[in-house]
Amino acid sequence: MSKIIESLKASVGERPSSHEMTQQQLADIYFSSADKPRQHSDQPLVIRVVERRGAAGLLPWVIAALAFLLMAMALFSTKRVFIDVRVMDDKMLRLSEWQGPAAGDAGSPAARREGPTEAPAGERMPMDDFVFEGAARIRSSQNRSEMILVNSSIAPFARASLNFRKPVDLSAARIVFYARGARGGETLAFSVTDRGNRLAFEKGKMRPFGGPLTTEWQRAEVPLQEGLAEGFDARSVTSLRFDFGSKDLSNRADDTILIRDLRIMPA
Repeated sequence: MSKIIESLKASVGERPSSHEMTQQQLADIYFSSADKPRQHSDQPLVIRVVERRGAAGLLPWVIAALAFLLMAMALFSTKRVFIDVRVMDDKMLRLSEWQGPAAGDAGSPAARREGPTEAPAGERMPMDDFVFEGAARIRSSQNRSEMILVNSSIAPFARASLNFRKPVDLSAARIVFYARGARGGETLAFSVTDRGNRLAFEKGKMRPFGGPLTTEWQRAEVPLQEGLAEGFDARSVTSLRFDFGSKDLSNRADDTILIRDLRIMPA
């Protein structure tokens, strides 16, 4: 009996504990020689941690792409810029002073659109003081010496008006200008209004050239002394107006009239 117990004790003492077995297995895996093949079960388990980018990481790229897109749209949609260089002598300087923008707002387009304060006899009136109305607003254009009136079909009337900021005495004057049609056959009417909003001519408008325009420049003279409508006061003129719409003058869409060299001359 004692021999059996001793043999059991010897066998138990020779068997390593579970902790010792684990240490032995780890040592065999990590300290084995290079020429010793490793068993599949001996391979260590490798866990790779991959960091995924959230929406916050893409935000700077989105902002940069939007900025580039807006810049490209601005470059391709920018309209042409025209640079107007003018050489002005003393006479033209006096004319710009006569144009008279409102005090405190000198040189602004809004002030120029209010119109001049008076009409200097014999001097050329700036055409960029005219205001387009009705069908004239879309394609008509102007500069200081010339105005291009283009009719369209969006409205039955087309006008270009010059409004004086103060009534002007034209009782001893005549209005002179040149006009021509782009294709020929266009019709132009002219009207003058006083302080009481009364028209100068019996039918409201007059045709300064009698009939249709040609493609050659023609001169018109409009006196304000005889044949005027009853009650009209030529000493307090407040506006001049060119009419070229389709309702009254039968001009077609895209009919174009050029006007230049508008002056107030002594009668």
